[in-house]
Amino acid sequence: MRQDAMRRLKFGMIWLVGGIIVTVGSFAVAEDGGSYVVAWGAIAWGVIQVLRGLVGIARSSREHADPSVGGIVGSAVSAGFERAKRGDD
Repeated sequence: MRQDAMRRLKFGMIWLVGGIIVTVGSFAVAEDGGSYVVAWGAIAWGVIQVLRGLVGIARSSREHADPSVGGIVGSAVSAGFERAKRGDD
């Protein structure tokens, strides 16, 4: 899963940067008042893929996290809530 997320992130960045390069390049060569290309499709697709890659990496990291740490923290938090309900200090 993590490899797929990294691949999405990498190709998303390529699409995003490529779209920006095409847009800036066409703007640079356009004459005053002329037309230029805004590669919004490539930019949007790149952003979507980058976000999907980042979400995939976050999910992958969460799956590989040490569950004992989460269990300890969760137990401590719930114990604190129980004490607060009882009024213990």
